[in-house]
Amino acid sequence: MRRHTEVCVSTTVREANDRGYECMVIEDCSGSYFPEFHRSALAMIVAQGGIFGWVGHSGDVIAALTHHTIQQPGRLD
Repeated sequence: MRRHTEVCVSTTVREANDRGYECMVIEDCSGSYFPEFHRSALAMIVAQGGIFGWVGHSGDVIAALTHHTIQQPGRLD
């Protein structure tokens, strides 16, 4: 189920940003009943060079996590 980008997601990103977190919204994992609200909310998040955060796609996140090497405890490779 997609969450409302213009309400819950946007508010959470702004609040997290105010507390010092760097945020990224996965564009295709959120949504709205009104596509124009979704687009506007994402535009506000990335306005002024990412004032509240960044927007990405799930495929890119999955690819990055898939290719990330997990270091075993005690190893310094």
